[in-house]
Formats: sequence, C-alpha cells, structure tokens
Amino acid sequence: MLQSESNLPQLDEILRRVLALCRARQGRLAAVVVTAPNDVDVSALAHHLTWRLESAGRAGVEVEVVTHPDRAGLDLLSLEFSW
Repeated sequence: MLQSESNLPQLDEILRRVLALCRARQGRLAAVVVTAPNDVDVSALAHHLTWRLESAGRAGVEVEVVTHPDRAGLDLLSLEFSW
C-alpha cells in the first residue's frame, strides 16, 4: 500500500513528467529515482511505479525510491537514459 491515497496524485504527476521527458529525449529510459517521506512503504511505491511505467509501454525500467525525513511528499529526483 502507498500509505495514503494522497500520494496518488503526486505519483500521477511524476509519471506524467517522466513520460513527457521520455518523449522529448532520445534513448531508452533505464532508471527512475523518486524521493519520498519516511512513512511511505518504499517497496509498494516502487512496485506501483514500475507497474504504471510498464502499463505505459516502458517495461524494464529500474525504479528506486529514496526516503528522506524532511520530505512531505513524493518528488522525481532523477532519470537515467541508455543509448
């Protein structure tokens, strides 16, 4: 579980940003790193984001979630593309 339904709109926004960047860049998306507050289930969030990326045609992307005590929500930290 993602701890809170309030994280879903943030996750949707991250996914929109990732997919927009994929359309704008050459190469294959290899990895996504997302920051989250400490109270988020990291495994569930990574699994959910992986599933959403696969559903959007981006299978095989490594997803990492990094927690931070000062975070109030989810945010996109970095993307990695391969050629």
